[in-house]
Amino acid sequence: LFDVIFDAGIYYFPYVIPLINSWKTHQYAQDRFDLRFICLKRDRAEVVKSFLRKFELQNNNPLQNHGNPDLATEWDLCFPKYSGCSLEEAIGHFYDDYYRAVESIEKEYKDIFKLFDVEHLNSEEGVGKILNFVGYEDPKIITQIRKRQH
Repeated sequence: LFDVIFDAGIYYFPYVIPLINSWKTHQYAQDRFDLRFICLKRDRAEVVKSFLRKFELQNNNPLQNHGNPDLATEWDLCFPKYSGCSLEEAIGHFYDDYYRAVESIEKEYKDIFKLFDVEHLNSEEGVGKILNFVGYEDPKIITQIRKRQH
């Protein structure tokens, strides 16, 4: 149906290892599909600021227990909980834990999983490195297109 399938979302992260293990244990899948994961790393302070704004707009904080189950949403199940700290500190802890896990996965599965700084998206060379990792050779690259500013 499609030559390439791409999707992005932090909520996919718990499935990376099971998908890799499933792909590696099924020769049928390996013969037909090339599996690659890229992860983009953004500046910690920018992420904290962005999450603070996001949680305020959503009127929800999935990183800390609410104490009131009526306030919980499906997003609460997607995030670990951090208690005994401010929301800003909880977001920082989440960032640190997330990228510690990312680096561990990259180390173990370097042929399938790679971490790139988000700034790679702002240059032809950077985009080229990402596209080469996922299997594109000599792609036509257009940069400096920004859809969002957060």
